[in-house]
Amino acid sequence: MMGRLGTFLSSLGTPRPPRLSADGRVLRFDIHQRIQHVLMFSSLITLVLTGWPLKAAGVGPSSHLAKLLGGVETLGIIHRTAAVIMLLASAYHLFYLGLQAARKQLQFDIVPGLQDLKDLAANIRYYLGLQPEPPKFGRYTYFEKFDYFAVFWGIVVIGGSGLILWFPVKATSFLPSWAVNMAFIAHSDEALLALMYLFIFHLYMVHLRPAIFPMSWVWINGRMSLEEYEHEHGRDFARIPAADLEAAAARARGGAPAPAEAPKEAPKEAPEVAAAPRAVAPPKPIVKEIEADEIVAAARVIVAAADRAQAQGEGDGAEAKPEGDVGQTGTAEGDATRN
Repeated sequence: MMGRLGTFLSSLGTPRPPRLSADGRVLRFDIHQRIQHVLMFSSLITLVLTGWPLKAAGVGPSSHLAKLLGGVETLGIIHRTAAVIMLLASAYHLFYLGLQAARKQLQFDIVPGLQDLKDLAANIRYYLGLQPEPPKFGRYTYFEKFDYFAVFWGIVVIGGSGLILWFPVKATSFLPSWAVNMAFIAHSDEALLALMYLFIFHLYMVHLRPAIFPMSWVWINGRMSLEEYEHEHGRDFARIPAADLEAAAARARGGAPAPAEAPKEAPKEAPEVAAAPRAVAPPKPIVKEIEADEIVAAARVIVAAADRAQAQGEGDGAEAKPEGDVGQTGTAEGDATRN
């Protein structure tokens, strides 16, 4: 059964990474989703402003507001017109979902799952100071998913009860008479619940949080910066291909190509080339010692050659004298020995 369900869901659309716009930002909502959102919240605000005076038109401030808006009859016309707009916006969204499924582009990231419970628990631990950082959310956070599906529930309750109050005679033709009284209570209470939730929790989480204040512009242009998306939806940000991130960074630089890595390698090669000659060349002190040794050796050779030449010259002179002149010869030999 689960396998068939998975096959059916995959046939309607496969998960895809976040898309980037031409200016390098994440495409969060397309034009249809933004129009649906504007129609929904504008009609809701109108219904609240006109519905409350209708319920208590003769009591205190409500009576003054009813008179300011043209009386009960005018309030009724405005209220029902806003109700039709809300129902049309709901039908528009359902048609949009069907068209996405027909194109096999329907995404199921909005469907709650086990990961949302884990994110909720991690977020509570973060708020209590039990972990240093908040969890990294996917494309939609757990409270965004609650906002989305709460609209379905609210439309059924508010829209259904409103139709009963609008056409009580036709409704009681196939419903018991007490259904009108139940519709009156459910219509008012659900409207009050929606008002409190949207204007307290939703307004704060979407617009008034310190990380977003004073307002998130995504409901207008449908886009988020990469930095904001990484902070708000870090787990989904990790699915963006690296090539898309590099292209977005290039567009942010005005189309300039990324800096080459060659200059980074040049400093590494320069020391190697410069070090090679220094390794071959001998140190200067060694050169000086070698030159001094050669000079001393050359001097010794010259002195030795001079001594030999002098000794040879004296020997030739001694052979030319008579043998009797021994004293002079002995004296010459002694001088040669001393030298």
